[in-house]
Amino acid sequence: MDEKEVDALVKEAEAKKDEDKLKKDLVDARNTADSTVAQADKMLADNADKISEEDKKGVEDKISPVKEILGKTDASKEDFEAPTKELSEILMKVGQKLYSQPGAESQPAE
Repeated sequence: MDEKEVDALVKEAEAKKDEDKLKKDLVDARNTADSTVAQADKMLADNADKISEEDKKGVEDKISPVKEILGKTDASKEDFEAPTKELSEILMKVGQKLYSQPGAESQPAE
């Protein structure tokens, strides 16, 4: 393999590097969205009797757009970012409410 061929391969690899990063970023965004939806579903299921209807509706309203985007094959990384962030934020708020309820703290074993 001569130097010209090596240079061509290096240039091709460098060109693919940016494309690979975009693909990786998209996969990461999709995985984050998917795991956030799973976390939200689990929170709602595990705490159905402890979450107010208002909070439940708020979480469900934020889950829907993320699930919609997850169903798209042509979604971009940017499509996932805002809805996933909004879902994460409401999960934190509802989680804080859950853990601030009396008896929510774990009791030490005796």
